[in-house]
Amino acid sequence: MKLLPTTSLLLAAAALLGARDASALAEPHRSTPYVPTSNGRITAAFDTAQNKFDYFLEHPYQSASPGAASRNFLYDTYPGIRVGAQSVWLNAVAPSLVEYVAGTGVVHVVRSTFGVTLDEYDFAPMGLARGALFTVVKATRTSGSGAIDIYALYNYHLGSGAPSPGADSETVTYSASRDALYESGPSGVAFAYGALGASSHHGSTPNNPYDRLLAGQNLADDPGTGGATTDAAAGLQFSLGDLAVNASAWAGWFSALDPGANAQGAADAVRTWVASRTPDKILADEIAGWQAWQTAAPSGSSALESSVFAASQAMLRMAQVSAADASDGQILAAAAPG
Repeated sequence: MKLLPTTSLLLAAAALLGARDASALAEPHRSTPYVPTSNGRITAAFDTAQNKFDYFLEHPYQSASPGAASRNFLYDTYPGIRVGAQSVWLNAVAPSLVEYVAGTGVVHVVRSTFGVTLDEYDFAPMGLARGALFTVVKATRTSGSGAIDIYALYNYHLGSGAPSPGADSETVTYSASRDALYESGPSGVAFAYGALGASSHHGSTPNNPYDRLLAGQNLADDPGTGGATTDAAAGLQFSLGDLAVNASAWAGWFSALDPGANAQGAADAVRTWVASRTPDKILADEIAGWQAWQTAAPSGSSALESSVFAASQAMLRMAQVSAADASDGQILAAAAPG
């Protein structure tokens, strides 16, 4: 599996510092399995050891104030795929590549299975004044045939406790008018899980979306959990059809936090910001926004030096806090959980 170029960054840093004695350098190594994305309001991170996102911190600081630990609400979230009668959740498929789209905070994960290459893009939108994680998936048929369906699994823990809330007394409801699922619990916050575009099916506990995909089934179009339950899970499904070889199709979804437990308000804020854009357009706009924000490397910089310069700017931007408290504008020493 190819990871983001940590080794290259370390080597470039050594070169830029004018290191002359290679034997005096520490052996380059990856210091964390996490690849974070942040818009200054929340931090989420892809866990390369588990092949999934399992980190969604409610505040960029791990402690926003003395004695107040920020909560990680995410147990895990990841895509799944069904091709004809074959199905799998993608945390079980080892990526061939995990990286940042150059000069951005967009995490790019590539996997291949069942004759389909899946490019997954995950990011906290910089232009959205709200804590949210977006996922956009491009499915490209490389061989074979059969209808392709992409699934999204949401397993957030909104129960009691901190900094890792439990899964007690969680409730999920579905809003047809917003094509979104709302989850709440004793944590006092709420999440909206919605489609970018239109979903084909939706589901939640008691018809657990995880089990439905593995059984080769469509999600059950549940109205919700029907009340509080333990360890609620929710999901969305997108039917892309029987693509021809070399043809591609897109799907996308979001998780949006509302600290005041107004999940519908979170969904509406995302819908307003998205407007009528398709998943691929949302992704293209996010990358273009990062590119417009970047400052070019000094004249005469090598390609490697320019790459380090762009990556460093992106890390600084993600590390700057945008919050309605005293931390607003501060820059973190490192994006959580690093």
